[in-house]
Formats: sequence, structure tokens, C-alpha cells
Amino acid sequence: MDQHSYQIPTNYNRNIPPGKNTTVYIGVNVNRVSGVDENKEEITLDVFLQVSWAENRLHMPSGMPFIDLPWEFRQLIWTPDLYIWQLQTMRIMSVLQEMASLRLYSNGTVSVSIGATITIKCEMDFVLYPLDVQNCAIDFGSYKYTSEDVRFEWREVAPWLGLGLLGVQRREFRLPKYVVTFATDKSNLIRNFGEGEHSAARLQIKLSRELRSYLLESYLPSSLFVIISWGSFCVIPEIVPGRMVLLVTTLLSLVTMFDTVSTNSPDALELKCIEVWLISCTMFVFIALLEYFVVLFGIRYDKSWSRRRQDLRRAASAAQLAPPPLHVNHSQRLGTPVTGTPQGGVFSPTLSVEDEGLKQQFEHQTIQRLSQSGKRNWRQNKVGCETRSQTVSKVK
Repeated sequence: MDQHSYQIPTNYNRNIPPGKNTTVYIGVNVNRVSGVDENKEEITLDVFLQVSWAENRLHMPSGMPFIDLPWEFRQLIWTPDLYIWQLQTMRIMSVLQEMASLRLYSNGTVSVSIGATITIKCEMDFVLYPLDVQNCAIDFGSYKYTSEDVRFEWREVAPWLGLGLLGVQRREFRLPKYVVTFATDKSNLIRNFGEGEHSAARLQIKLSRELRSYLLESYLPSSLFVIISWGSFCVIPEIVPGRMVLLVTTLLSLVTMFDTVSTNSPDALELKCIEVWLISCTMFVFIALLEYFVVLFGIRYDKSWSRRRQDLRRAASAAQLAPPPLHVNHSQRLGTPVTGTPQGGVFSPTLSVEDEGLKQQFEHQTIQRLSQSGKRNWRQNKVGCETRSQTVSKVK
């Protein structure tokens, strides 16, 4: 029988489902993951979508396993109002003609297959970026028919399996930034809206991020910057230019890296994991720089205090070495004439016998004070005192 000669029964009503609680089987063969847009939170897939159901009102002559019907025949028979909840856009692939087929099998099964590029909206959370794992869902269901009329289920064959380069079935797709895996939800998913409960079949998409590029571009350099900043503790504090250049350059590098990562990473309502890491690294370097400021202030304060202590010690030493004042009883000395001999135009007074007591008192006090300063100074002062005694004796 030719596909164009097939006749639909006259009593066929395309607005009524084949029967009560009709089961619609969904199959999705993912050929390629075209891309993941993190800013728009969208995933683009190239898929072969297959929808099949039992249509007992259509009959085929015996001896033929199936017949391919024209694509326009879909408008003459009942088809489920398939609705993809997360669908953004859908475009049927075409080269010379659209990649779509309508087939009727001998057991009364109708199968619709199309090749399409679909864009799915996926709600993503980037708080753990780049350690995040995104889980997206694609729900296939009906908008008009409730679960009592139409029920959606997955085919027995795993619908997410595509073909690799050698014809081997693929269970995951590796992208530059993600590893994408697919899984079906076998539970009977029910959505409540409109006139009641609606059946749906869910396809789970898991996006696991590749961490190698982030380790090499962000985590490893920032860790090295922090380790290098710790190396500044080995630099002598007095070498201000070397230590300051090392710390300031490291700090500016981390600030620049933080700005670059924040610009290129997706938006999130809170701080992302990589931002917390870079802020922590920046704080470590800043604390090292702050510690150096404290060390410089301590060195400056210590030098100032050392200078002050030296001045105080010099003043104390000068006070200890100064001769004690001579206490003279002027009431006894008023009647005693001062005698002396001129020497080179300078009058040199002559000490009397009464001055011997003052001389001994001066010598005793001087010995007591100089005993604390050292024997050398005491000997010098002793020689001076003996010389003075000899001079007084000669005058007598």
C-alpha cells in the first residue's frame, strides 16, 4: 500500500483520544549538547524526539509491518498536545526537507519522530561556583488532558543514550567547562494546575563543572601569592623597599585577579565560593602588610626610646662624677686673712691649717662616689688630690 493511498476511517474523530487513560511514550536521543549559557541559564541540545501511542482506530492491511504517512497526516489524526515545561525555543532541523516522520505500525501504534534543536531554561544556583553542580529538569506533559485521559511514560530503552564516534552508546557529554549526564525519573510525576492533575515524564540533566581550568587559573596562583607574601617575613625589617615591593605587588595582583574572576563568573545572589577564597587570600596578604607596619612602628619607637635612655644615662653619669660642694664655716673664716703669692699676674690663694679638715672631707666624699664608677677614675682623682696636698704643704 502506498502512503498516499491510505484512507482514514470515516467515523474517525481527531479531537477524541484513542481511549480512556491513553499512555504516551516519550523517547529523547541526545545527539549533542550545543552549549550552556550561564548568564541566561539556558541549555541548548540537539535531539531526536520520539512520541508514540496506541491508536486502535487505525488499521493496516496484513503483511505490512509499518507504513510511513505524509507529515501532513498529523493534522488528520489525534496527536497528544505535548508540552515541554522548560522549553524556551525549538527549531526542527532541515537540510533538504524537515527532519520529521509519521509512521503507523501494524499493531496500531503511531510514532512521531522529529530532529530538533531545543533550548531549555534551567534554574541555576552559583553560590558554590566553581564547585557547583547544576541539576536541571525537562518535563514532558500535556496541558489539556488530565492524568485520567493521558499518561506520559518513558520508553524502555534509555532515552538519553546517543552515539559516539565509533557508534558506541554515550552516557555523558564532556564540554570545556561541564560534564553533562542525563537520567530519567521513573516515578509518575504529577503536576497540579488548571482543571486537575496532569501527568508528566521528567528528564534529569546534571551539569558537573570541570575544575582543572579553575585550579590552574585561580586557585593555584592565589595560593602561590599568599605563600610568597609569607616569604616577606624572612626579609630584614630594615630593608623597607624590598619588603614593601613584595607585599604591595602581591596585594595588587590578588585584587586584579578578584576583579577579573568577578567579571567573568556568572551572577549570584550571594558571594560565590571562589570570591570567598580570593577575599581570604587578599586578607592574608593585607595582614602581612599590616604586620610590617607594626614592626616598623616598633623599630622606630625602640630607637627613640634607646636614644632617650642613653641621654638619661649620660646625665646620671655626669651627676655622679661632679665634685661635691664644700661646706665652709664662714663665721669662723671671716677673721682669717687670705694670703697668697702672685704667679704670672694671677693671685694663688694659700690654704691655712684649718683647710686640712676640708681637704680630708672632700677626699673622703670623692672616694666614696668614685668607687661606684671604677678604679681607674678613682686613681686619677686620687693623684689629683695628692698633688693638691703637696702644693698646700709646700706653701706652708
